[in-house]
Amino acid sequence: SDRNHHMHFGGGDERIVLGASTEVGTTSTFALWIKRDSAGNNECILGEGDNNYYQTARIYGSDLVVRHGNADLATFASTSLGLTDWFHIAVTRSSTTLKLYLNGAYSETETIIGTGADTAVTAIDTIGAGQDDSSNFAGFLDEISMWDSELTAVEVTELYNLGLDGDVNTHSANVNLQGYWKNEGYTNADWIDRSS
Repeated sequence: SDRNHHMHFGGGDERIVLGASTEVGTTSTFALWIKRDSAGNNECILGEGDNNYYQTARIYGSDLVVRHGNADLATFASTSLGLTDWFHIAVTRSSTTLKLYLNGAYSETETIIGTGADTAVTAIDTIGAGQDDSSNFAGFLDEISMWDSELTAVEVTELYNLGLDGDVNTHSANVNLQGYWKNEGYTNADWIDRSS
């Protein structure tokens, strides 16, 4: 479905600023559903910190780039996120190893690059743009979750199978769920952390 009754990020000034930063360590997972409108060159989907250049995840062309602060940690070049279709993305982390899962299936592994990257936390402060409201994403984002564990392939598939209308709190690994946001409206208040 197009979920037209939910917030559409128009690539302009639409973004969600979370009330508090959600941080997890070097063993972690973030996941979300994404539907893109256009092939932008630099679209921030998850922002971090108080600077636009500080991003957790962005789309660059058709690549998914995982970042910490203003540095790229890894680029998943085979992401090939098409337009107009929903995709489920999950990125798991164990120290300097990142694994990408697309639509519940393993896609590729990347090793984190950059000095000190092995100690960098993963954080989310904004959704749909950076902190200064630029590098804006165009499309839909939903079912965003942060975990303080590296989900297994089986657990990622379970998360994917919950779909767009499931409740991530019912996941078998929910004891490790640190943040969970659903696209339920157009204001910051609609995007509350629903993790329990």
